[in-house]
Amino acid sequence: MLRFIYFLLFFLYFSKTFSANVTLPSTFTTDASDWVQVSNSGTTPAISGFTNAFVIIEASVGNIKITTTSGLKAISSYCGYTASDERSESEPTNCNGGSLTELGFSGTQSNINSALESLRFKGNSGTITIKTYETASGVKYSKSTEHFYNVVSDATNDNYEGANGARAKALASSYNGLDGYLCNINSQAENDFLEDLFVNHDTAPGDHTHQSMWLGGYAASKEINTWRDGPDAGTSIPTSGSEYFNNWNSGEPNNTAEDYVIMYYRVGKRGKWNDTTNTALDAADHYCIEYDHTDTLSTSSYATASITLTSTTSLDSSTKAIIRSQTITSSYLIRQSISNIQDRMQFTRNLDKNISNQNIKLALNIESEKKKQILNNLNSYFFNKDKNLFDNFAIWTKGTLGNGKIKLSNDILNEDIYNSNSLTIGVDSKLEKNNSLGLALTLVSRDSEIGSDEAYIDANSFNIASYASMMLDEKEWIDFLIGLGKIEFDIDRKVSSSFNNGSRDGKQIFSSFKYTKKPKKNLKKNISIYSKFDLGFTQLDSYTETGSSELIHYNKQYIKQATLGIGSNVSKVIDFKDGFFIPFVNFEAGGNIANISDAESSYTTSSSVSSYKIKNDNTSFYKLNIGLEADLYDNWEIKFSYDYYEEMTSENNRENQIQFTVVKKLMN
Repeated sequence: MLRFIYFLLFFLYFSKTFSANVTLPSTFTTDASDWVQVSNSGTTPAISGFTNAFVIIEASVGNIKITTTSGLKAISSYCGYTASDERSESEPTNCNGGSLTELGFSGTQSNINSALESLRFKGNSGTITIKTYETASGVKYSKSTEHFYNVVSDATNDNYEGANGARAKALASSYNGLDGYLCNINSQAENDFLEDLFVNHDTAPGDHTHQSMWLGGYAASKEINTWRDGPDAGTSIPTSGSEYFNNWNSGEPNNTAEDYVIMYYRVGKRGKWNDTTNTALDAADHYCIEYDHTDTLSTSSYATASITLTSTTSLDSSTKAIIRSQTITSSYLIRQSISNIQDRMQFTRNLDKNISNQNIKLALNIESEKKKQILNNLNSYFFNKDKNLFDNFAIWTKGTLGNGKIKLSNDILNEDIYNSNSLTIGVDSKLEKNNSLGLALTLVSRDSEIGSDEAYIDANSFNIASYASMMLDEKEWIDFLIGLGKIEFDIDRKVSSSFNNGSRDGKQIFSSFKYTKKPKKNLKKNISIYSKFDLGFTQLDSYTETGSSELIHYNKQYIKQATLGIGSNVSKVIDFKDGFFIPFVNFEAGGNIANISDAESSYTTSSSVSSYKIKNDNTSFYKLNIGLEADLYDNWEIKFSYDYYEEMTSENNRENQIQFTVVKKLMN
């Protein structure tokens, strides 16, 4: 009896030791609004019982990635890799991407476990499944069919074993418990996959007339060709015009005595099919084995496991898109206000004559001579001792019309910005040494649709900014501005067949510093290069939706932004009788060095608060601006231009604008 117990324990121990296994926690509850490492669950994903393995990881929702890929090999059709990448054994660094829903790679058990330890997930609640297969020489996996294949070179086919000999060897083979059979082909994708395996096989076909590979097609007793074995056994192989796939060479099949199907290798016929006899001397010396994944896999060489992830965030894709829209719009409102004012400062630098020398004045209705004297005394003390600042103002305006799009990404809906307008009204004065000082009011409105009729957001803002441009020397300037303002969002979110509504107010403060320098050489064209640094901060108030059901409460939201950019402006002043005009091109590129916002919200019927982080730091942007400026009759300044702006993020935020500026100089 004791011996029997020892034997039983020995058997159980070794049966477990030699069984393949995938270790995963069954469940994991976490905040997956940003990337979270699965090993943080307390159980590190791992495989055991393998030597060299092929791994597939699939996510039912959200995204997955591995950050450790050392020692791994790429698999065709996973992480963007091709069959050529798989043959060259490329390291699958693309599996560290940000928008993948499935991963595939191979390697030793040790290297795979290092990769699985770095497995990360982001998104809503869902399931991650890991499938692992022991690899075998020559066996390849097709993602399109989920079958395994092996192209075999067998010179004994020259000794008249032919198709029947190849079939016998295929039926006698197995892979991880799956029974083999000569390949059946049911789609162009499957045909292309096998053609690639055949053409790139380690052993090229012999010097036969056909240079071909046996497939599983067969025409018994001169009947129509059918697939002989496997799950498609008995399915006909048509010649044309059928629901079933075929890839016959021109004029084939052409002989009722030729009962077996081959795939050509020769250029000009490559990948096409032909019918031939079993024992033809010039028949194929390769054959293709297929293993159907629907068969029962051996537990000694295959293992799978799944983990159910429950994300603590309760925000759906529409709500996340609303939060993202408010964050991006808040940044846009600041960016647009800064852009309008900086364009004005750039334009005034192109004027050779001081505004005051053109008798440009703004008639300020200050009845008290004493008040005027006080203002001009302040000016004399701080700015200009020879001219009265408050007697030398110009009024200017600038408007923009635009639209834009933000792509669908992961679990966040797309956004269509169908109306984006701004109007800036400013007053400024040209001081000595080509300096200027001014004050500007900017109104911005922006309307967008989330998804397809899922939500609508109308944003309006008003801000005031003071600005100054100072010439350091003849070819260097510093521009500075600081502003503050108010913002209001009107939000309609679709719930079933009706909409919940909300109104949200906020405050903004922003500043910008820009350094511009022109080359020392006197060129025919006016060329300048610049660098700029913009800062902004937005506080959005808390609010609660109104509606019939599923009301959401949003806590206060704080949005921080900082961008650094460099650019170049090329223009040329062209004089004519009644003024001058300036065609120009401006290009700017840079990055968001800080663009972060944490948003918290909850359903009014729940005490659970969900967080969602918008994080666009370390992302780049570029901006192209082309247009024309003009000064007419010493009385009007006009500018017209086109703007294109794009942020290089997963959402690819793109905006187009048409800009116009009109300045009326008030004369004495």
